[in-house]
Amino acid sequence: MVERLRQYGSALRYACDAGLITGLVILSLARIGASMLPLVGWPLHFAIWLGAYKIAYEVLYASAHGRATPPMVMDQAEHDLASRNTWLQALLLVAVVAAARWGGPAMVTVVSIAVGLALPLMLTALTVSHDFLRTIWPGAWIRAAEALRVEYLVAIPACLLATALQGHAAAWLPTDWPKPVAVFTYYFAAHLALVVAFRLVGDGIFRARAELGFEAEPGTPLVDPATRRERALADGIAARIESGDRDGALAELERETSAGASLALNERYRALLLDVGDQARLDAHARRFLGQLLVQGRERPALSLLHDCLQRDPGFLPADAADTERLAQAGLRVGMPHVVLELAARTIAQQPKKRETAAIALGAARMLAAQGERSRAYSLLRGLRERVTNVEVQANLDEAMLALMRPHA
Repeated sequence: MVERLRQYGSALRYACDAGLITGLVILSLARIGASMLPLVGWPLHFAIWLGAYKIAYEVLYASAHGRATPPMVMDQAEHDLASRNTWLQALLLVAVVAAARWGGPAMVTVVSIAVGLALPLMLTALTVSHDFLRTIWPGAWIRAAEALRVEYLVAIPACLLATALQGHAAAWLPTDWPKPVAVFTYYFAAHLALVVAFRLVGDGIFRARAELGFEAEPGTPLVDPATRRERALADGIAARIESGDRDGALAELERETSAGASLALNERYRALLLDVGDQARLDAHARRFLGQLLVQGRERPALSLLHDCLQRDPGFLPADAADTERLAQAGLRVGMPHVVLELAARTIAQQPKKRETAAIALGAARMLAAQGERSRAYSLLRGLRERVTNVEVQANLDEAMLALMRPHA
């Protein structure tokens, strides 16, 4: 008994996956619209039920193949199998709807129970055989029940609840609630029960796969198209290098990195440029790549790249003064004083009249002063003060230098 309760709890947690819940919420909201359209409301409800069954069968299919997580895309089941399931559920829906419309509550109850008892067996027969005729043949149900055994008994209560909620919607829908709230809540519970039921059936198929003669296939991991393209590109570049076409590999990497590529491709390009000793292209790439890293908010990789460039090329600076200032600020935040000081020295030497240079120098001076090197901070600012012509910048530098000359409390 404890094991069965554990299975129900596991199926319910599975059904509460964010992606599945989002789909069920959308279907439940659509129910509100269908309930307010008297002429076309019932066909819409019918279509929404088929949509719920589509989601539930995708869950069953994934579970039958032993996949522990819900499908991310509701198109994993084989096309012919999914379409046959849709026809099966349409027939069962017609039976329940006909009983509700013309047979009265007693007939609805009988039909709902019959469908609930047969549903796990029909779904098992369909999933194992892919044959629609076998799905509606009682002999196939008996064989499925013999193979499933306890797993069939576990799935029955959830299937009975799902079909009961489906058949008794008109009678069980709360009447003392606001209608939109009642419709949404009732049908959300019905959709959730359906997913739980199909999860249990799929799990039962997987557990009894040996008895059923069912060969489960592991899911193929979904790969983002951009990632797939990048892997193919990396494989192609590796093949070029192995064949001796290093120039072709460099040209392709340069084209890709110029358009904005991943960190891995950029690092591959730099490694290849280092092998051939092309410092000019290394610097050009670094200036582009630094801007990309900053836009992405990846300041630490940017600082590491900058540190490498400063060591390799005594004249290197980022392409944009704003990028240089941002890198200096990042260096102050993460504790890379050598990078900050080197940037300050180079910008003073190469770009003394840019406003960003003054900001970098003032930040470096504050850092030095905090470390007790006030004279070094003063010399840094004085070197810039002698080279600037902007009155406002001169005033800011004078004020900072005067503060450095005051006795330190």
